Amino acid sequence: MEAKTVCTHCCLLCDLYLEKGREIEGVSFRNPLCPKGILAWRITYHKRRLLYPMRRKGGYERISWERALAILSRKLKAARSKAALVSGTCSGEEISAVSSFMRAVRGKLYTSFPTLGLGGERAGLEEIERCDLIFALGEPFEQFPVLAGRVLRAKYERGVPLFNLSCRAGPTSWFSQLIQPKPGTESWVLLHLAKILIERGLYKKECEREEGFRKLKEFLAGVKEETFELSGVARSALEVPATALSRSARALILWTPGVSPEWVSNLALLVGAKILVLPGAPNATLLQAAGAGPFEGEKVDVALIFREDPRKIDASFKVLFTTFEESGADLLLPVPAFTEMSATYTDMEGRSTTVPPISDPPPKVREIPDILQRLSEKIRPGISQTKGGPSSETSSGKGFKITQPQGPPKTDERFPFAVVTQPTYFNPEWKILRPTPEFLELHPADAGKMGIKEGDRVVVKSAEGEVERVAKVRPSIPEGVLYVPDFKALVASLGVR
Repeated sequence: MEAKTVCTHCCLLCDLYLEKGREIEGVSFRNPLCPKGILAWRITYHKRRLLYPMRRKGGYERISWERALAILSRKLKAARSKAALVSGTCSGEEISAVSSFMRAVRGKLYTSFPTLGLGGERAGLEEIERCDLIFALGEPFEQFPVLAGRVLRAKYERGVPLFNLSCRAGPTSWFSQLIQPKPGTESWVLLHLAKILIERGLYKKECEREEGFRKLKEFLAGVKEETFELSGVARSALEVPATALSRSARALILWTPGVSPEWVSNLALLVGAKILVLPGAPNATLLQAAGAGPFEGEKVDVALIFREDPRKIDASFKVLFTTFEESGADLLLPVPAFTEMSATYTDMEGRSTTVPPISDPPPKVREIPDILQRLSEKIRPGISQTKGGPSSETSSGKGFKITQPQGPPKTDERFPFAVVTQPTYFNPEWKILRPTPEFLELHPADAGKMGIKEGDRVVVKSAEGEVERVAKVRPSIPEGVLYVPDFKALVASLGVR
């Protein structure tokens, strides 16, 4: 028997066809899948599956649901500050319930995903088949493997030019004209592209009617030539992409987490490009619509963490709503896997998909809306949770926005390297299914100075902690830069956010 659902490991929401007898037995390869989709079904029966509520008391001990809710309700009643950290891999129903609950208890709603508000016209996946130029930001091939096939077909079957703005020469750059700035200066490159377009009159004249164009023009006129040194990308290196963008009738910008959106939007408006937003998790746009913003760093009394890494928020008491046994929280509450609940997910194009459950959850597992409803009754009788998911509509954000980009990370004698990372896989459960290889990449010149050889174990230290990794010596990494792909470890150990 074959059952259809979707893979919730990223915002592409690929169709997932699972072989099902009494239990799920595997995946049917009816459409292209990346390694995440191939392994997704194993979440349901993983040996680290959390089956009961557990409380940290030295180690972790099993407790009843009644006891768990009593502890949590007491903590919430006594707390002066409360926050929820919500993953975009939560379903629309879960996000709606969490949002409603946090409003009722006067708590704040946070997400670890970046703000998605952008001007410029949004595009769907089908635009890859129609565009005549692709400008990729970051590493979309590495973060969204299925997307790579579509882009490469556009390049090799239709001859679409492909540019890649990334400080690391990763898989996307292998097929692109790479623009490689210093870490953290991608926005400066986009600003300089906008400056060249306006100075040379290469922008689309209709954008002059957009709000803020005159202020943008005045601002860019005041940007000095020496600022090109901030990114390490010379003006001459940007002339080709600027000219190509200006001549394009249907350019497409691939925006991935890690590059601030304001100058992406400005560039898109100047050249009439569409933006394909790849927010990472499937319901990241719903979280934004629900009012979730980035965690601001202040410590809270109680944090409710929904399918997220508990190390991403600072709290005196942490409660983790999770599928797997994990450390880092004071209370662990078991919730269903994506195959075990009726759930709505919204992709980056705003299309909603509701999938039915195709397997039964373990007996002691509870759905998040039900848990919060019971908790509401204990804390404040009469509170009820809203049904359905929040609206996915967001403001259009039209018009130019002027922001001052940040410069490259500061280094000194004690900490001479800039660390680059990215959330390669967005669903925290993927880390359980296939842990990220513990390596770092560094330039041969840096390796030579420190006597580091391929395969050596090295320790990376920051002011806040350290991690140990296996060295890979790669010329694709700029000098003075370390690439460490384990995003979670950096958040926890090095203070990188």
